[in-house]
Order: sequence, then C-alpha cells, then structure tokens
Amino acid sequence: MKIVRTILLSGVRALTLACLILSFFSCREEPVGRQPVDGDAPDPVSGVSWYATPGGAVFRYTLPDNRDLLYVKAVFSRDEGVESESIASIYADSLVIEGFGDTQAKEVSLYAVDNSGNISLPVTQEITPLKPNIYSIGDALELTPDYGGIRAKWINESGDEFVIVVLQKDSASDEYVHMEQTFSTVRNGDFGVGNNEMEAVEGDYAVYARDRWGHSTETKYYTLTPLFLAEFDKSLFRETPLPNDGVVAGSQYISRLWDGVRSSFTAIASGDGIMPKSITFDLGITAQIYRIHLLGYSGGEWVLRGGEPNVFKIYGCAELDPTGSWDSWTEICDHHGVKPSGLPLGQNSAEDIAMYNAGNMFNIDPDLPKMRYLRIRVYETWGGSLAFELGEITVYGDNR
Repeated sequence: MKIVRTILLSGVRALTLACLILSFFSCREEPVGRQPVDGDAPDPVSGVSWYATPGGAVFRYTLPDNRDLLYVKAVFSRDEGVESESIASIYADSLVIEGFGDTQAKEVSLYAVDNSGNISLPVTQEITPLKPNIYSIGDALELTPDYGGIRAKWINESGDEFVIVVLQKDSASDEYVHMEQTFSTVRNGDFGVGNNEMEAVEGDYAVYARDRWGHSTETKYYTLTPLFLAEFDKSLFRETPLPNDGVVAGSQYISRLWDGVRSSFTAIASGDGIMPKSITFDLGITAQIYRIHLLGYSGGEWVLRGGEPNVFKIYGCAELDPTGSWDSWTEICDHHGVKPSGLPLGQNSAEDIAMYNAGNMFNIDPDLPKMRYLRIRVYETWGGSLAFELGEITVYGDNR
C-alpha cells in the first residue's frame, strides 16, 4: 500500500509540474501586428518620371524586384516644416501627390517599403506644381446683390471640394466678421446668403475660397445693396380648386399647406388613379414672385419614400381660367429630385436627410410677369404613390 501511495503522489506531482509548465508557456504574450520577416531593405524604385498637376504631381516608376515589397511612398512638405506622405500599393501604376499651395519648386522623395517595414534608399525628384485649383475658383468667385440678401457665384472646373466664406463688415468694430459659409464641389454654383431676410440697405461684404489643405484665395471686397424681398402674407392665400385638380384626401385640406406647421400636411389623391395631378391656390394679391420655398411633410420613417413629390412643376398666372385649361399658365420651375447618396428607396444618408429638412428653394425668373395664382403639378412621388403630400409653402417677392 505504501508503494502504491508513493506512486500516486509522484504522479500528482508530475501532473502538477506539467500543468505549471503548460500554464507558463500559454501565458506568454502573442506578438500583435505584422512581424518582421527580415532586416533587409528593398531596392529603390527606378525609371522615375513625373508630370505636374494643379497643386501636385503624378509619379510613374519601375518597382524593384523584391518579393516582399508592400508599397511605395512619397515624402514631401506641403507647408514649411510640415512633412506629409502619399502612398501607393504595388498594384497601382502611379503615385499621386496633391495639396501644394503654390507653384514653387518642391522636393519629393520616393521610397520602397517591404512587408517587414524596411525602407529603401530615397529617390529624390524636384517638381514644380501647376497653379492650384483653389486659386482658379477664387479668380471666378464674386458676390452680387440678391433678393433679400447677397449671392456668391463661382466656377469650379475641376470639381474639387472647397469652402466659400462670406464676411460682413461690422459697423461697431469696423472689422469684417464671419457671416456664412458653405462647402461645395459644384462646378458652376451659387450660394445665397441672408436667408431672404436682409433689408435693402447698402453694406460692405467680402468673400474668399479655402481648400481642404487650408489654402485660401485672396479676399475680395464688395459694397452691395440687397434687393427688396418680402414674404407674402399667407392669411390671404385661398384654395381655388379647378375641375382637373386632384382630390383632397379626407380632412387634409389644401389650406394646411400655408398654416405655418410643416407636420400639418395636405394630402392630394389622384382620384382616377392617373398621374400627374395638381392643386391650385390664390395668393390674394397680384405681385412679382422671386422665390418659392416648398417643404415636404414631416414624415418620420416615410421621408423620401412616401408620397412626397419627387418630380413636379410649378405654374403661375395672373387671371384664373375656371375650366382648368393649362393654356393660360406659365411654368415657373421644374423639379426632378435626386438623393445626394444615390441610395435605394428606404435608405437615407445624413446628406439625404439634410436635403429633405431644407426643402426645395426655387429662384423665379424676375423677368416673368406678375402673378396671382399658383398651381403645383406632381408627376411622380419618391415612393411611387398615386397620392402626394406637401408640408408647407412660402412665397417671396415684391408685394408692394
């Protein structure tokens, strides 16, 4: 029995020792991330050539014959003392650098980098970028008077992203202070400043453009007087249904369209199940219309997927033909909605929601005659519904 007990105790001790050894090795930390394969630097790139681009350059080269090559990088300084990098995989046939703010000569060093993080000797080239696109935008940028405000206009042939910044001179401090700004990639664009609320009083303004690397164009200064603009009195608006208009759905009468409450929407059915369908109303005065702001209803989960109009036109006239004939109506705007994201029905990006929240602001040709009646003709809704809903309409112009 003593021998058996001794054997058992020895076995327990051996098992315990084995467990301790196993625990020791299993507790060792595993290396994290890519591990070096070797310490040998790859050969440098060869046959380097380049051509200048606005604010940058494009490099072409021959890759070294190293099996573990990972990428090529360019090292350069955009601004004084600030080092930047641009990287291209080994499957790309070129490397692009951008973001220079002038046309001065620049030094760019190209390096080959392998899977072990080893870096080759540099191949250094001196380049001279072309004039950055932001300055071409700045050359074309201008401010003009607008109805109820001022308007910035530009030409952006490259389609680059940039910011337009508008300043206004403060009469108390005699300094130019930030007024409004907008981000854009639009090639031929404009930006209304003043939210339709500026009085027709002369003021001093300034504008400049800035790119995503912080380079700013020369500031341009203007003395401008906003054009007279007034919001039409909605208490004068009246429903004037015509024989071929749509049918009001239930209690969602047309006057909800101008009650000042977006969520109190009006719904119009097609009646006969055929689109397009229209609604007609009286502004209460005959006046020059300069701007129309149309909001969709506050539709929650149905935003850009329900009965909100997607394709529609707005017409105006001074004298109403009670037959409903379109002969006396003048088309004043034509809208075809496009979601910024391009996402399918029911999926909306932040940009899509922002577009919906802002509604549609239409600038009306000031050379059109004065009008008293408006008619909205809907051809298509976002969700393909044969009924359409609208939240609120606001009309601006010269009602004096």
